[in-house]
This record gives sequence, C-alpha cells and structure tokens, in this order.
Amino acid sequence: MIIDRAVRLLAMLAGLLALASADARPLPMAAACQQAGGAQAGGRTADRQARFVLRSAEVACRLKAAHYDVILFGDSIMRQWPAPSLRQTFPGRRVLNAGIGGDETSDLLAWLDGKRAGSPGSAASPDWSTQEPRLIILMIGSNDVRRGASASQVAAGVIAAARRVHGLYPQAALMLLDILPRGAGQGDFVQVIKRANQAVRLWAEQQGPAITFADAHSAMHCEAADCGLYRPPDYIHLTPAGYDRLSQLVRTQMTR
Repeated sequence: MIIDRAVRLLAMLAGLLALASADARPLPMAAACQQAGGAQAGGRTADRQARFVLRSAEVACRLKAAHYDVILFGDSIMRQWPAPSLRQTFPGRRVLNAGIGGDETSDLLAWLDGKRAGSPGSAASPDWSTQEPRLIILMIGSNDVRRGASASQVAAGVIAAARRVHGLYPQAALMLLDILPRGAGQGDFVQVIKRANQAVRLWAEQQGPAITFADAHSAMHCEAADCGLYRPPDYIHLTPAGYDRLSQLVRTQMTR
C-alpha cells in the first residue's frame, strides 16, 4: 500500500538528509528524491494524504540538494509541467517544481507555514529558508473552484497565497498565472473563474513591478476543448502542446 511505502521512504529520506551536511556527494541525494517522487506517482485520489507526505518529503529532499533560480508553486497543472519543457522555458536556470496535485489555496498556505495536517516532521519537511530564487511562478485556485468556492473566496485564497510566497521570497519576482478554463466545453464555472481572475489581476496590478499577472486563461482558451491543449477526459490538465503554449506565455511575460 502507498501508506506503507510512504513510511519506508520517509525513514530512508530522514537518514539521507541527516547525512547531507557531512557528505556533499549529489548522486545519493538525487536518487532519493527521484525515488520519493516516483513512489507517489501512481497513487489514487483516496490516497491523497499519503501522496502529499511523499511529495512534501521529495521537495524537502530537493531543497537540501541544490539552490534554485526558479520555484513553481501550484496544483496538478503546475505539478505535471514536463521537465524538458521547463528546461526550455528557463534555459540555464535551476528550476524546482513544488506543485502538488489536488491542492487548494488553503493547502498551499498551510504547507508553506508548516501547519498542514499530516505534514512530515523534522528533516523531511521543506525548509524554504535555504533558497534565494530570482523568480517564483504561482498558479493555483482551480481546485477551489471545483470545490464550489465563490469568486470572492477563490480570489481571496489566491491573493493570500501570493502574499505568503512573496513574503517568503521578497527578493524574487513573482509571476501570477491565472485560473485556466475547465471542462469539455470550456464552460465549467465560467463566471466564477472570470470574476476571480479579474479580482486577482486588479490586485496584482496595484502591487508594483515585483508582482506581475500573466493572463494564462486567455492564452489557453479554446472554442472547443478538443483543440489539442487539454487532455481528455476532464479537459482540465494540459497536453504537451498545452504546456508549450503556457511556456510561450511565461517566456513572453519575462521579457516585458
């Protein structure tokens, strides 16, 4: 069961992380991080808590192993951004993808504050203070919409997450990607998403140059969901072509 694997891997990671300060060799650390991430990839929705524990431990491992120029926060859309695409999007920069599938804004806030239920303890929890990134990418809120939150609740959650991330790394530029369309007809929760995105955009535009808003919703909108950017059957998650489009938007935004 995935719970049993989580327990075993966390024990292994704790030991490796404890050795990291005395042994700077990168390969054992990298292998441990990859193993933690691989073990959680096949989990089902019912095992979300166990998958979070594994994912959190993996991120903690990667934070110990390296320093990053770019850190990505968000839900499964961010989590599933292919590594080759990220390398093309941020050439020459070390990127940490810290997205977690299924996360709402409240989940991210609790994780960053070390208060999320079921968070792994001690050395297996992420130590965000070890990093000084130059750029943060944040895309979250879609799962708040799915849960049935109002537009004002969604916007408040996204803004709170943005404030928390910016407070964590005030020296970094923060790029906010807004909530993408949802559903086979691109019509699920249309008004909630539209109003939430508008509110977040208005807030971001009042924050000065350190925080920018990227209109991912418009860039990724299709007249029909089978336009090749979204994967069936949910038409929420992206295809490789969808990530190419998102990558283009981010690169364009970075040059402004």
